Amino acid sequence: GDIANFNFTNFTTYGVSDMTKTGTGTLSYGSVNVATNSDGSLAKIYGYVDVESMSTEVDVKIQTTLRPESQLTIIGLGSSYQVSMSNGIMNIRNILPSQVTIDTDGTVTIPCYKNSNSTRTKTILDACVLFIKDFGDTAGE
Repeated sequence: GDIANFNFTNFTTYGVSDMTKTGTGTLSYGSVNVATNSDGSLAKIYGYVDVESMSTEVDVKIQTTLRPESQLTIIGLGSSYQVSMSNGIMNIRNILPSQVTIDTDGTVTIPCYKNSNSTRTKTILDACVLFIKDFGDTAGE
């Protein structure tokens, strides 16, 4: 193959004003970067979102230029920290693998989970290479 296809040439940073959410909570901080190669077959999604004052699970959504052939769900792209605040101190209540779903229209969804002891979730996405194009492989092959 052509090694040039592995070069990431397109970079976009999405801030809080570029994100929408479902559920009850305040999307207070966030910066998510999307990098792709020239033909869109490879990508990196990395950064963080921080949702405060949660009373339900919150899905953070970002409209991107990614266009997978079918919906992709990636589990373990980083870590999601469920925390509570006490006297200005952040207490970690639970740590879960983060998850990202990429829809065929380019919508990236980052779920922020809540448990009974947490009111805030900070999700950190690591910069891993993602195959956006369907190469026909399946798990276990």
